Amino acid sequence: MSLHLMIEIDLSVADIDVFDLYEGRSLRLLEEHGGNVIARVRDVDEVHEWHLLRLPSHAAWEAFRSDPRRADLGWMLERAKVSVQRHEVWDVDR
Repeated sequence: MSLHLMIEIDLSVADIDVFDLYEGRSLRLLEEHGGNVIARVRDVDEVHEWHLLRLPSHAAWEAFRSDPRRADLGWMLERAKVSVQRHEVWDVDR
């Protein structure tokens, strides 16, 4: 069964340019682990961003999270000064 995640990102004090650079690289790695971005939206004030992700399994998510190439990007996420909340979600219209 596939895994759906809603990632909520607080950008209120973020360095948006660094965050966007991190996201571009990180989301390409997600695809290598079988995941895809269903939606990526940001509010008009650039205070919050949300990602709706689909992955083939929890194992694929863990493989993405533990990928050493993603860990190498960690300095960017730290420098971007964002906070992230992750929510496991499901389709209501099943």
